[in-house]
Amino acid sequence: MLHLPVTQIRFRALDTERRNDYMNILIASYASGMYWDDRNPRSFRHFTGPHICGDSLAIDASTNQILTGSWRRTNILQIWDFLTGSKIHNVPQDMDYTSSLYCAQWLGEDSIVSGGSSRNMAQVHNRTTFNVIGKLTNLPKAVYCIDNDHLGADTTIAIGFDCYIYLVRSERMGELRATTPEIASVRAYSVNNDFCE
Repeated sequence: MLHLPVTQIRFRALDTERRNDYMNILIASYASGMYWDDRNPRSFRHFTGPHICGDSLAIDASTNQILTGSWRRTNILQIWDFLTGSKIHNVPQDMDYTSSLYCAQWLGEDSIVSGGSSRNMAQVHNRTTFNVIGKLTNLPKAVYCIDNDHLGADTTIAIGFDCYIYLVRSERMGELRATTPEIASVRAYSVNNDFCE
């Protein structure tokens, strides 16, 4: 029997209406997403398809959707139904700017943010049209982690790679304007307070 390492664990964010229904449910992933109930020793559901190699599994409690980012060349960003484990969408990628993903997450109600290697980039997709509405490209190293402050339209996104953290703020509602580190809305910080060579 092949045992694969767990690379990601997520509890479903709880909404007040269904708190008791899902409070014991979590998803662990590597080559597939396994649903676990912490009161039972075995998984009770799974979905297959993603190849998750980092922080690239997110659950949206308000829509019962799961976002996965995969470290591969095709179908790298996918949306799944939480209740059934069925795939809902493959988020289309611009083949000139595709990136094998290490990280992906929901960015408010309207967007998705992801980052990875190959093109060493982070990008933001509109959640309805799947169009790319912002990106940082040609970074010196692969993007290994992303987070945001969850403040809606005025959100700040933290993008981590090598020993740098870039903080990116949207300049107007729903659109990320930064495209290179030199843009004024992007600030670069060194984790060690000294910049890598």
